[in-house]
Amino acid sequence: YGVPISLGIHEGDVNAASLCCSMYRSICSCLGYAEVPIFTEADGKMFVNILVNSEPITKNEIKAETIDFEDDTIPTSVSFNKGTGDATATVEADPKDSSNRVLNFTSPALSSGSGGTLTFTPATAGSGCYIFESRMYVYDADGANYMFQLQFDKTLYMIALHRSGNNVVIRENSSAASGYKERNVATVPMNEWFTLRVEYYSADADSEDGKPFIKIWVNGELVVSDSQWYYNSHINADPGTNFTGVVLRSMRAAGTYIYLDDCYCAQETKSYDPSDDTISDARG
Repeated sequence: YGVPISLGIHEGDVNAASLCCSMYRSICSCLGYAEVPIFTEADGKMFVNILVNSEPITKNEIKAETIDFEDDTIPTSVSFNKGTGDATATVEADPKDSSNRVLNFTSPALSSGSGGTLTFTPATAGSGCYIFESRMYVYDADGANYMFQLQFDKTLYMIALHRSGNNVVIRENSSAASGYKERNVATVPMNEWFTLRVEYYSADADSEDGKPFIKIWVNGELVVSDSQWYYNSHINADPGTNFTGVVLRSMRAAGTYIYLDDCYCAQETKSYDPSDDTISDARG
């Protein structure tokens, strides 16, 4: 009875069985009988059978959850800083579905100072792969400059979004030290929802040239598979490995006006797999 302690049996049943066994053994001892075992060969077979037929268990696994705003609150894993201007972060109705609640992040353009930021703290469910995914809806911009940057820490990776007419251009920002240049990777329309997913695989012994790998999906389509890592100093740089979070940083020249929903930020145990790449490496 004591075998399935951590495999689904009710705690009360386990405690009751343990008490009964202990009392029975004490009685037998007082009467001079041989010690009675708590577990038998049958218990061992039952235990092995349960293990064989159980789902795999990941040690120290922490489930990362997708963040929505249906309860009209901003969770503690998302922190807001208004910068030096009039940035705001409020939960409002979805512009396409009034029954859905989303996060509206605004940071008007500034002539000086700093725009607002949203910082997503990752759920630590493993190591090696840093992931950010969100549905986004850009509805305005003060001009055609960069609206905001999406930074994986300050020393890992960065992409930027800017306005081009009625479209939003997603641009990969790399490091001068890494030897690559900025480039546009996707274009999506303003005033429409799109999904952006970034996976950053940190450099390890199996990485090509000791560099990390990055993959980006826009609306489920793989648009980036490369090693255009970023480093903020641009001097004698090595790709970073410390992931503390993802920052959505508004740029003061154009400002940011964006809705966010179904956000996911996590650090997972996941290896880079080139076999599912459907585009050419950007380095040529």
